[in-house]
Amino acid sequence: MKTKGVTNTILSSVRTGVVNQLSAISKRLFNGANIQILEEGFFSTIGQSGVNGLGDLFSCNDEFERIIMHNGQRHYRKYFSRVRYMTLLGEVIMKRGIYQANQTKHSICPLEH
Repeated sequence: MKTKGVTNTILSSVRTGVVNQLSAISKRLFNGANIQILEEGFFSTIGQSGVNGLGDLFSCNDEFERIIMHNGQRHYRKYFSRVRYMTLLGEVIMKRGIYQANQTKHSICPLEH
């Protein structure tokens, strides 16, 4: 499995989310009643960062070439399909390649193989 760039995506998302939250916190009076809002914000940031990282992970493990080999046959890209994957961290929306060989009636999605 390829993972290039996934760590940077996650860390960048966490950094941006935490900076935004701290900026918002500094603009209001902090008291005990705001702790739950603060905690929910941090959990949301971590979850969204994970979703962003999973999106990159899925994307870097998909095929983007016009022609691929699968089970010894040439498959040609028909189109990119928009798809939603439900994960524990949230919904990952992306485009994935759909391929088909001239001799077959069925399409394949390399990401799901």
